[in-house]
Amino acid sequence: MRNSSCVVIALSLLVVGALSAPAAEVTRIFLLHNSVGRLLIEQGQMREVLEQINTREQTQLRFWDHNYPYIGVCDAEGDYLGYPYSSVCGHNTNPDGLHTLWLDTSIPQYVSARDSILTNHDVIAFKSCYRATDFGGAQTNAELDAALQQYKTWYLAMRNVFDQHPDKVFVVISPPPRHRLHPEATAARAVRARQFANWLQSPEFLGQPARPNLRVFDLFDLLAAPDNGQPAANMMRYEYELSHTGQDCHPNALANSIVGPLLIEFLAGAAGALVPTETMSLGSVRSLFR
Repeated sequence: MRNSSCVVIALSLLVVGALSAPAAEVTRIFLLHNSVGRLLIEQGQMREVLEQINTREQTQLRFWDHNYPYIGVCDAEGDYLGYPYSSVCGHNTNPDGLHTLWLDTSIPQYVSARDSILTNHDVIAFKSCYRATDFGGAQTNAELDAALQQYKTWYLAMRNVFDQHPDKVFVVISPPPRHRLHPEATAARAVRARQFANWLQSPEFLGQPARPNLRVFDLFDLLAAPDNGQPAANMMRYEYELSHTGQDCHPNALANSIVGPLLIEFLAGAAGALVPTETMSLGSVRSLFR
């Protein structure tokens, strides 16, 4: 009988707490991208899906994004504000540009862009461009391995910067694959692109145990053909090609409609580390008195 009374009291406190608890604070999710990101946002209806998530989870998540510098910042309503966060990456979102964005302290534009991103947003996601999978034009296996190692060195340095901001959540997005007909698409480069995407999810990068404020969204794996030894392995999946006869590397509407919702769900999940849980479930309360 005593246990039943305790459950009733606990449930009463739970209801009162739920009614009196403040609403979850607005959490700003931010995506730094170029053209692939724009397609994922628009054709994947990422903002619309986020509103569904907010309704479902009773959250107040807001999604901002930053396109090419000449396009700039887009707010939570999807309106471009007409300005960039300074010269973000100098129009270079390849690994070297991202490394400069997060670590350079000598170029005012980079410092300003970095400060704007950190000041205005809570969940910060960024994606390298296709050129990342070109590995700087490396040709031989030795050159490609050296370029891959350089990527790892840059991303580890960026991770060390993220460690200095435990109040933020950083989401690293693996680069998209090349179209099989693109002149830069070679089997050796595509294999290294897969290796880099896999490495981003390894304990060497994430830590062991994994860092609580670091996440990786594997865009490469979602868009790339399997690593099965076929001629187009690790390149854009055939069904996701914008054209089967051209070399445009952008994913088509089908791909974006599938991957866009997955990305915004992932970003919302990353925001879960920042959004407090306001109530306990009935089952959780009952378990306290067993």
